[in-house]
This record gives sequence, structure tokens and C-alpha cells, in this order.
Amino acid sequence: MKQMLGIVLTITLSLASLGCSNEENITPSLINETQKVVEVMEITEEVFPRTLEYFGIVNAIGFKSYSFSQMGKITNIFVEEGQKVVKGDILAQLDTKDHDLALEEAVNNLTKAATSYEYLEEQHNKTQKQWEEGEISQQEYNLVKLEFELAEANLKNTLVEYENKLNLLEETQLCTDMDGYVLKVNFQPGEIVEKGMPVIIIRENRLIVEIEVPQGETQKIRGSGAHVNINGQHLLGKVIHIDPIPDKKSRTYKALIALSEEEGLMLGDIAKVTIVWGEDQGIAIPITCVMNEDDDYVFVVEEEKIVKRTIEIGRIVDNYILVTGLEAGELLVVEGLEYVSEGDKVELNKK
Repeated sequence: MKQMLGIVLTITLSLASLGCSNEENITPSLINETQKVVEVMEITEEVFPRTLEYFGIVNAIGFKSYSFSQMGKITNIFVEEGQKVVKGDILAQLDTKDHDLALEEAVNNLTKAATSYEYLEEQHNKTQKQWEEGEISQQEYNLVKLEFELAEANLKNTLVEYENKLNLLEETQLCTDMDGYVLKVNFQPGEIVEKGMPVIIIRENRLIVEIEVPQGETQKIRGSGAHVNINGQHLLGKVIHIDPIPDKKSRTYKALIALSEEEGLMLGDIAKVTIVWGEDQGIAIPITCVMNEDDDYVFVVEEEKIVKRTIEIGRIVDNYILVTGLEAGELLVVEGLEYVSEGDKVELNKK
């Protein structure tokens, strides 16, 4: 990320020794050169994302309970918990013996009613023609017409009864009307189930992550993308919903994050969610470079000398901190700070 350069710091100390005899002697300066290595990095201006982090729970976007519309004895359960199902799959079956008999009777009644209707319709048409031609009286025609109308009404009633019996038979099968996974099976074959009792619970195919968001952050994350880590699995996501009303106790808002993948995820898994909501452009330096004596400052190398530079600090980004007061291209001392002072001469090591 940052380019490191080696610098050899050369500090020259001069020690003068004075003689103690009557003869004035001036001894040559004793030169003690100490070379110490420090490291610098070239300062660059970069873009740093603004992020918010949350912990959430994997949940399903919706659940649906499937129950029979009538009481009966369960003969078959065709699914098991955790099984994937698609729209139209049969989940469970009730005993159909009584319904089969009732439907057979309804079919017989419908057949008789249809036969009677066809015969009387023919008689009605014939009698109506005779009445129109004056061959029979009004009273004779009315009697035939009445029989036909009764047969027509009986056929309609018998057809309704047949459809009702057929519907009751069809309702002995429990089918799913969506894709998803079997979350719970509450009954077993041989058990009696009451009307409306939940037999099987299906969760929708899509999983989401639920997070709790403080009020001041709801607008920052609305519609944003998200990076989601679940058990070491890195997924992409998107905020698809934020509740308009906060929780009464925590005063936070529930937000839902749709996931790009769901393979291997389980309900209740803990998720770490990172959402990028903005960015800063500027200079970030290692936190360990910042020193303080009334003001925050750092050391830079300028014209082969150590220069003290006062800075203003901003937000922390990992192990770095955003600052102002520095410029791109400057050389920042990052290692060996304890060995240098302002004004020390340094020499770049041309390695």
C-alpha cells in the first residue's frame, strides 16, 4: 500500500577536550559518528470508504402454514423437514374413502339428472311447437314446460353438488403454492387432524439478514449494497427494506438485506454486515506515526533534514488515521521515531 524507503540517519557529535596543565593545549575534536536506520513512506492521497458495521441474523423473508380445510385422517406425508419444494408439490394426503363414495353417488345423481333433462328438453321443444301451431291447449303446454323447468333446476343443483363433492375430494391433498423449504412437519400418517390446524410450515425460498439500525443511520444505508460475512462465507447483499417504526425498547429500526447466494446458510446464522455509505478522499498515515506535544505532529524528511509537521487528525481507518497538514509526495518517518529530533540530518540510502 505504501512505499517504504530506507534512510541512514547520520548524527555527528563533536567533543572538545581541554588540557589541565599550565601549557594551553587544544586537542582535535573527537568525531563520533552514529548511523541509525529509520524508515519512511511516501505520502499518497487516496479514497477511503465510509462504512457502517452491524451484526445480524439469517432469517426467511416469509413463512406460510399449510392446513386442511376439513377434518380427517392423514394417510401420507410426502415431505420432510429441510426438503426443498416447488410450487404444486403435494405435501400431505387425507383418507379419501368417504369422499370417494360421496363423489360416486354425486356422479350417479348427475347422470340421472342429465338424462331426465335431455328427455324433458326434447318433450318441451316438441310440445312448444304443437302449442304454437294450436294443436294442444295452453294448459297441456304449461304442464310439460313446468316438468322441463324442474328438470333443469334439478340438473343445476345436482351439478353444484357434484362440484362440491369433487372439491372436497381435491382438498384432501395439501399442495404448496410457492417454492421454498419445509421448515416444520407437525403431524404424522395415521393421526387425525382438525380443520385449520397447521400441518406443514414452508419458508420462502429467499433468505435475508435482519439487522437493527440506529435512527441516525437509516438514511445512510437505504437501498445500499452490503458485504455480508456468514461463517467465513463472503456474500454480497442489498438493503431492501427498513421498518418505518422503531422497536419500542431499543428504538432501533429493523432492516432487511437480500443475499446474492443462500447455499449452505441456516436460519439463525450470525452475520457480520458491512455497508459502504460514502467516501473520503485524503491522506491517511499509520496511527503510530502521530506524536503529541500540545499539538499533534509527525516527522517528515525535507531537504535531507527531519522536519516537524503539525497536523489535524480525522477519523480512523483500520490502523491508519486521516490527517490534514501533509501533502502527497512527502516522506513520512514511520520507524525509528525515537532516534530522531527536528533538524537532524539524514541521508537517503540509495538501495
